[in-house]
Amino acid sequence: MTSLRLLPLSALPFALLLAVPAFAGEAEDAEYQALVTAAMADPKAVDYGRMRAVYAQSAYYHGADTDPMALLVEKKFNEPASQDLKDRMAAQLTADFAMPLVHPTYMTIMGWTKNSPQAAMNVAAYRGLIDAIIASGDGESAATARTILHKGEGETVLENMGVLGNDWRMRDVEEGGRKYYVYTVTNESWTAWWSGSRYDIWFDTTAFSRT
Repeated sequence: MTSLRLLPLSALPFALLLAVPAFAGEAEDAEYQALVTAAMADPKAVDYGRMRAVYAQSAYYHGADTDPMALLVEKKFNEPASQDLKDRMAAQLTADFAMPLVHPTYMTIMGWTKNSPQAAMNVAAYRGLIDAIIASGDGESAATARTILHKGEGETVLENMGVLGNDWRMRDVEEGGRKYYVYTVTNESWTAWWSGSRYDIWFDTTAFSRT
């Protein structure tokens, strides 16, 4: 029988990767660095699902202590960011590139709008990362929950899916030794027969949920 530890990372589902004890090593760090470099050169030619899986196993990811928006509090409203803040934000972008929320944070500190030519890479990477989270599961149950790596990613994904309005609830669930955010949302489609129905969307939060 083939040992699980002998399988390549690409052969394992994202959620299963996070279930394996974290052995942040040089191989994961190097692959993550290579994927980030490739994304900066051509953000549409990168496997963002793979990037997030490797990132979660790398030394760059610190679970609940990772905050892609941490430096935003230093940006004064209507004032340009200092060069020091820009430099530190650029370093964080490289380290936490796999987190969607780091990209609008970087753009804000740099003073770029989403339509700025300089922001094209960040906009494309943000979209690719959101799509990768959506593709990580169908979100209908614990077994098929979408995997997130930060507490703010669930709501960000649902907003991008157009299902997070004013009428929603979120609860914490622990099942099978893993932890989840379960959002109850309302379908507000004008065309679907089940418009107005409430349903659950599951996100696996094990990577950053504290025990």
